[in-house]
Amino acid sequence: MFGGGQHAWASVAAAPTSCMWLPGKSLRELAGQRVDLALTLMDALIHKSQCYCDLLQLLATQSMRVRLARLLKMLATREDSADISLSHTQLASMIGSTRQWVSLTLARFEAGGLIVKQAH
Repeated sequence: MFGGGQHAWASVAAAPTSCMWLPGKSLRELAGQRVDLALTLMDALIHKSQCYCDLLQLLATQSMRVRLARLLKMLATREDSADISLSHTQLASMIGSTRQWVSLTLARFEAGGLIVKQAH
């Protein structure tokens, strides 16, 4: 954001959205003028840092089955109410697995009554 390099943040709009992109230098200047913006940016960075810490701990200490279960729980209990649609490939990428393994495990979760698939 302020380091001048590329960043890996991405987003997908769940509804019609207007966006504005600011170069890091302009954002830094604006944050220096607007305390509310600076605090919001700090909150966003803290949240992102917590997500990375949680992800690293999960990847280092938990089985893929637990990783998938926790990811599904996290996605189901997000603060925003926007529906998201993720492919098995995307879920696999998030937990360091393969699409085939995710598909098989989701079928097992469903057979065991742990999840219920809903058509969109």
